[in-house]
Amino acid sequence: MDLAEMHPHDIKAEIRKRYGSLAAFERAFKLPAKSVTDVCRERTSSRVEQAIKSVISRPVSEFSAQRPTMMENAE
Repeated sequence: MDLAEMHPHDIKAEIRKRYGSLAAFERAFKLPAKSVTDVCRERTSSRVEQAIKSVISRPVSEFSAQRPTMMENAE
């Protein structure tokens, strides 16, 4: 999906589903802090846009299998 067609809150929600927070996503891709927010505010960065696209294009199930559930953390 093209990022220009997505609402900024939808982009952020997709990232949070996979990484838990925007900051965790930015750290994982070695991006500057607040870079996702900047892209959502139409401040372009091809590096950040590519990172977002690479994550959004993958199904959530690929990420869910990697993260422990809350029940596993309680044990």
